[in-house]
Amino acid sequence: LFPYTTLFRSIDREQYAGMLGGSLQPAGGIIPPAVQLLGRSYRELYADEPLSLPYTPEKSAALFAELLPEFSSNDINALKILLPESFSDTEAVLSICQEWQNLSGHYIGIDRVSEREYRNRLASGDYSIALYNLETPRNSCYASLQNFSEKAELFGLEKSSLTPVLETLSGEESLSEKVALYGEAEKTFLDTLTFIPLFYQNFYLIYTSDNTDIFARPFSHSIDFRKAKHFA
Repeated sequence: LFPYTTLFRSIDREQYAGMLGGSLQPAGGIIPPAVQLLGRSYRELYADEPLSLPYTPEKSAALFAELLPEFSSNDINALKILLPESFSDTEAVLSICQEWQNLSGHYIGIDRVSEREYRNRLASGDYSIALYNLETPRNSCYASLQNFSEKAELFGLEKSSLTPVLETLSGEESLSEKVALYGEAEKTFLDTLTFIPLFYQNFYLIYTSDNTDIFARPFSHSIDFRKAKHFA
């Protein structure tokens, strides 16, 4: 197998953080900052920095050089990051590619395709590395991890292998116990090294001062107008 782990340990989040637009921020976990646990932001209770793979460029470069002779130039030159056309913050992704080139001596670029081709290639497994938007269906830590489990086959995993982890989250523990359990579950899922978080994507609702009490629902991508007021 290609030494993907070596590449993933050569992602410098501090470097690309300043390149991100207002809609993105660096990510280390599966559960996004908007998700709450018992009324509090889960990410404030359990920071995502410890979940990120450590940035070890020197060690990774040495390991990559050791493993490189096992792979042909064609194998390496064919390695690209599959991106959908809708993703606009390519500068941050290109900075990761540059870091990988510094590490390996080979350019690993991006393959930007139409939305239709992107979906088809994901479904067929026709990619080496792909940028994938893992959406959280509702304001729930459990739903976030369950959604990851539902996508297990896409990440090359068996769904049944993740089920025991989800079963540990069904109890009625205290807040501190719940935070610890969800943090351990995130770590277990990320330790598979099949999904490496890069960005959290923000969702904005913008309206003029003539309107009030309009609420965005980021998880369903909908807008609640039930209490809306307009002042002419």
